[in-house]
Amino acid sequence: MPKLKCDAKTCAFNSKEYCCKSIIRIIGPTAKTTADTACGSYHARKHDTYDTEFASMEASESINQYVSIDCESKNCKFNRNHKCSSDHVHIEKGKSNQMTETMCETFCE
Repeated sequence: MPKLKCDAKTCAFNSKEYCCKSIIRIIGPTAKTTADTACGSYHARKHDTYDTEFASMEASESINQYVSIDCESKNCKFNRNHKCSSDHVHIEKGKSNQMTETMCETFCE
């Protein structure tokens, strides 16, 4: 599984630049550039309600650096049968407010 760094700080699954989701999905099946990709698992953090499971996101043992990544980007050289084969993946866009504002910086033509 790739080591994931995520800069989408407004995502509900982001904790200290790591993802608390066990599997994420990169979308952009016909992507030709990084900007054509997005994290399909992005979910905006809701600051005024608690609609997610109760868990301690502060404990370092609950944060996983390695995440399984399903990838729809057919043109990425790391896509192996819809799974990411890169050692490191970086999801970019620190001020994302929606899924389309995220992108896979590791995308490679």
